Amino acid sequence: MHDTYGANPRLLPSRCRIRRAILTELPRIEKEEHEMNWVQCSQGQTEASCPFEYAARLTETMLLGVVSLRSGKKLEYDAANMRITNGRKPTTT
Repeated sequence: MHDTYGANPRLLPSRCRIRRAILTELPRIEKEEHEMNWVQCSQGQTEASCPFEYAARLTETMLLGVVSLRSGKKLEYDAANMRITNGRKPTTT
């Protein structure tokens, strides 16, 4: 768990058993803000600390949550085709 933008990270006792896996699997940005990691990655100087493939799926999930809240109903989502399957049918023009 952490505060905004990853500040003050802390482990919950019930989740401590996964700590070693997290520390060994995920690269850390040493003495660098995540914004500078983004700039250096875009310039080809380093790898992104969070792979775009992962970040894209995470963003998609978060945005779908917002859409679901705004619609007031549960969404059924086909991730492979990037389509909401229980929504309004698209109109043809």
